[in-house]
Amino acid sequence: DNVWIKAYKTAIEHHQQQIAGKIVLDVGCGIGLLSILCAQAGASKVYAIDASNIARE
Repeated sequence: DNVWIKAYKTAIEHHQQQIAGKIVLDVGCGIGLLSILCAQAGASKVYAIDASNIARE
């Protein structure tokens, strides 16, 4: 949903200073949207973990 994506992006951009240079662990990442946004915000490493079948494909 475009509204949720914009909300997540805005929140991560607002906290970019807290994310930049940090290691991020996104548990239950699904398609990895938050992981991608954190990487774009400057996280030094992003670990995206999900147990769903789509993650295995």
